[in-house]
Amino acid sequence: MSTPLLKIKSTELKTHMGRYLQRVRRGESITVLDRDVPGATLEPYRESNGLRSRPPVSNETNIGK
Repeated sequence: MSTPLLKIKSTELKTHMGRYLQRVRRGESITVLDRDVPGATLEPYRESNGLRSRPPVSNETNIGK
């Protein structure tokens, strides 16, 4: 993972999502701020290293029954 150099507020991301996704596709990492506190990092997608994951459990599943 590269060190994010660009930091943007969540409202800026919401307004210009397409623009920032293009930058991420080109290899940039972006830190998203929520009230000036880092809350997420957007980074380019990388193919899996062979690990597999299961889909999330549905809310309709009765766990423990």
